[in-house]
Amino acid sequence: MPKIPLTDDSASRLYAQLYMGYVHNRNKEMDRIDNSTGWSVGILVLALSLMINAGIAYYLIPLSLIFVITFWLKEARRYIYYMFWSLKESELEKGMSSIISSRHIDTDKMEEVVNLSRPLTVLSESKSLYVRFYRSYFWMVLIIYITTILMALQQGAFSSDTVSAVFLAASAIMAVIAYKGRDEFIMPRKTIMRMGISRHQQ
Repeated sequence: MPKIPLTDDSASRLYAQLYMGYVHNRNKEMDRIDNSTGWSVGILVLALSLMINAGIAYYLIPLSLIFVITFWLKEARRYIYYMFWSLKESELEKGMSSIISSRHIDTDKMEEVVNLSRPLTVLSESKSLYVRFYRSYFWMVLIIYITTILMALQQGAFSSDTVSAVFLAASAIMAVIAYKGRDEFIMPRKTIMRMGISRHQQ
């Protein structure tokens, strides 16, 4: 099939249409990520309220962890698509700025930007899980852990010595995890979005 010639004006309009589409897709994935986080927070708050106010046994909190992990896995998958559309959006922004400055269309670069049949691998699933855990789910797991220990001790499920040993061991593990992922807490979201593509591929 022969290629259709593309003028600078039509290419600029095509860039604009693609840019709006990429922004829409990125925002849609971001909304899905926010919804997953919101459901996780809601389940955690509900479990805490039932256990503290209704006197339900402490093991309700570990059960809620199953739902939190489920949403975490879904959110990590959606984050891969979010990063992909963010990368495409960034490429289009660079392409449009070069068009404005040089008044010339780089057809090879344009084909690379608009080609979705071979999408770039932005993040692996394992690293996407890693990023989303430190962005949204670390503090949830920490709350579940502390609350379970305290309520189990209050309800007499464990001896104080057992609770102390578990608390110290798990605290050491959580401290190591927090130290390894400290960059995810410190770096702002926009900076990570722009820099995280190369940083997480290393």
